[in-house]
Formats: sequence, C-alpha cells, structure tokens
Amino acid sequence: MSETVAARSTGMSPRQKARASRGVQYVVLVAVVVALALVADWGQIRTQLFNGGIIGQLFPSIVTTALKNTVIYTAGAFVFGLVLGLVLALMRLSSVGPYRWIATVVIEFFRGVPALIVFIAFGYGLPIAFGILLPGGIFTTVTVALGLVGAAYMAETIRAGIQAVPKGQMEAARSLGMSQGRAMVSVVIPQAFRIVLPPLTNELILLTKDSSLVYILGLGPTALELTSFGRQGLNQFVNLTPLFAVSVAYLVITIPLSIVVLKGIDFHVDAGQVVCVIGPSGSGKSTLLRCVNLLEQPTSGKIFVEGEEITDPDVHVDEIRSRIGMVFQQFNLFPHLSVLRNLTLAQQRVKGRGKDEAAEIARANLAKVGLAEREDAYPAHLSGGQQQRIAIARALSMDPDMMLFDEPTSALDPELVGDVLGVMKDLAKEGMTMMVVTHEMGFAREVGDKLVFMDGGVIVEEGDPVRVLGDPQHERTRSFLSKVL
Repeated sequence: MSETVAARSTGMSPRQKARASRGVQYVVLVAVVVALALVADWGQIRTQLFNGGIIGQLFPSIVTTALKNTVIYTAGAFVFGLVLGLVLALMRLSSVGPYRWIATVVIEFFRGVPALIVFIAFGYGLPIAFGILLPGGIFTTVTVALGLVGAAYMAETIRAGIQAVPKGQMEAARSLGMSQGRAMVSVVIPQAFRIVLPPLTNELILLTKDSSLVYILGLGPTALELTSFGRQGLNQFVNLTPLFAVSVAYLVITIPLSIVVLKGIDFHVDAGQVVCVIGPSGSGKSTLLRCVNLLEQPTSGKIFVEGEEITDPDVHVDEIRSRIGMVFQQFNLFPHLSVLRNLTLAQQRVKGRGKDEAAEIARANLAKVGLAEREDAYPAHLSGGQQQRIAIARALSMDPDMMLFDEPTSALDPELVGDVLGVMKDLAKEGMTMMVVTHEMGFAREVGDKLVFMDGGVIVEEGDPVRVLGDPQHERTRSFLSKVL
C-alpha cells in the first residue's frame, strides 16, 4: 500500500469528517435558534405577524385580486420573455454580424439595468417623452417591462441549451432534406428546451418575485398584485401581518414550481448478478444507471451498494464512484492521453497507487480485453470497438465492486459489436456484478440473470430474461418487443 493510502486510513474517513462537520453545524444552528427563542417577545410577534383579526379582513381580496393579478402579470411576462429570449438566442447564434450585435446589445443592456428602472421607463418615460401609451393598460406595461428583463436572461440560457445539443442532430436533420430553419425548429430547439427546463423554471420564479416592482406604477384597487396589496394593508392596519400573509401567498405560487416529481424505481441487484435494462428511448434507462453512481443525484428515495446508503448526504461521492465502474455509450476516453495513461491516471490520483503498480494493473486489464499491444496508441487512432474495450479496461483497473454499461455497443459498427460483448460475457463468467442498458436482446437472453423493461420512467416488467422475452406479461412489454425482436 502506498504512503498516500496509508495516510488516509489512519485518520477520519471523508464521510466521517463530513458527518462531524454537519454535526457541528447542527449544534450551532440549534444554539442560535434557542437563543433567539429565549430573547424573542412572542406576544409582540403574535400581534404583529399573526394577527387573526387582520388576516380575516384580508380575505378574499388577497386571493381574488392580489394573488390572481400576480399570476397574470408573471404569466404574461414569462411568455413574452420566453418568445423574445428565443429570438435573441437565435440572433446571438446567427452568422449574420448585425443580428449578433443587436442581440448582444439588447441582452447586455437589460441584464445591466435594474428592473425598477425598466418599469419606470415604460410606465412613465414613454408617455412623458413620446406621448405613447401601450395598448392594454397596466397588463401590457408589466408584460413588456418585466418580459424584457426576463428575456435578457432567458436568451443566454436558451443559447446554452441550443449549443448543448450534439452537432450531429442538425447534421442528421439536414441529411433528411430539412432546411436549416426547419431542422432548428423541429429537432434542435425542442431538445434544447428539455435541457434548459430547470433554469427556465428558476427564471419563472424570479419573475414572480420581480412582479412586486409593479407597485411603482401606482396601481388601482383592482390591479393590485401581492406586494402592493401587502403595502396597502401595512398602511391601513399599521401592522406587519399583511406582509406576512402576502409572503405566504408568494410561497403558494413558487414552491410548486420548484418541485420536480420523479417516478419511483424499486428493485435490487444481487452480488454477481447481471441485470439487463431494456426499453424505448427516453424511458429513463440511462438516468437509472447514472443515479447508481451519483452522476445524477436522486431527489428522493435511497440507493444502497453493499449495504451502504450512497444517497446519504454525508457520503463521500468520489469514493463511491471509484468503486462503481461505468462504461459509456460514446466511450469517453481522454483523447490527449495514451491508452496506458487513460488506465493509470485515476489509479494514481484516486487510488494512490505508484506508477509501476498502476501500469502493471493496466497492462493486465489491457490483456484481458485483447489490446495489450495498443498501450502506446491514442484514442483517435483506435476503432470504435477498440475504444470501448479500452473504456472497459479503464473501469476494471479501479477494481470496481460492480460495473455499469450504458448501451456500450449502440455506437459501434455491427462487425465490432461481438468483441465488446465477448469481453462483457467473460466478466459475467468471472462473477462481476453488472447492470447493462442494452438493445442486444441476444446478449440479455444469454448472459442476463434478470431483465428489466422500463417505460416512462417506471419499471413496467422484470424477471428472468428468457421468460420476459418469450412470454411478456404486460401489454406495453409485448408491444415493445414485437418491434425489436
């Protein structure tokens, strides 16, 4: 054992340090809360924040007027901002220089100017300077002013989403005869919005809160939104209860926007078992695998590996990942490193192995996958099948407790698939615990101990591969298999 590893083993583990640190934070937090509770004037708090009589007088107007108007203002601004943001994002990506310059100026201007100034400009500046009143009254003014601010931020988010869509998607659409515009609308933009949905949700929450700036426009009784309603109540009752009530109303709007509902997955993999996961594209197969090694963080539920809960907030994530090997669909070798260095890098940096020990283990695994003679080659000089076998050897060099395979043969030429599947079969014979997302039904039937069919983010059917493939019990499973077998 190297000195690095030995040093790690003598003190507290990273997980123990994290747990101790969280314990100290909890103690400090409890102490602060207790201290505040002891010095607080609870009678005054009840009178000023939770006055039941005042709360009763706020209803139903707080819902039928203030809450409703806040939702309407926010929705109008978000829709306007989303459309304008998409246009600005496409202009920023345009090959036409003036489009890029105009979009850049608009985005930087409205990101740099406070939203309050924008409200004043459209509410008072336009009518005074140009005699222009926007049609639609206060709703249009709020929609345009708040929407422009939101569009500046959404444009950059959408642009990042478009750039995150693989270039091959546009090429595939163009190869089918689509124009660039049609390919962008039909193929690229829908994928981009799926990528940027979480940050766009955050932008909607921010717009909801920024709608509080509408008060500067001097609203009439029927146009009040939550903050204006709260300010009016504060002046009327000389009490903070109306502001507390509208704060709760804001939470009623924003909390549902921040909740993502994930569908439950409940199954287990025994040691030495090979579990094959099949299903249509978008069914959640790859996401399931990525949750197992925490590349995707589950928002609820628990995952256990060898009895240890890896979803524990105190767990040392990198240590967990070092014990779970993963092979990706697109190989993901490090292109600037030789084959041997691809296999020794993490061994030395993570496992703390010496250079010679890491090289010896790497060469043994290269021999296992039949590529011992390619240790000095670089990934660009290897075929797809060779790169995937190198990726398997790289994962094995970390001595994993289990292996995850995310469609390892889907990116390969048919004649190269056999070599990769052969290596995987050998691993299964050696007793390696494996989860395999695959479309290779023959491999699943021959090697798999359990077959899991997923659709829509849930497990529809699972069982013995021969039974599931030969006599599926669920109609959705039968429909899927009828198209792939």
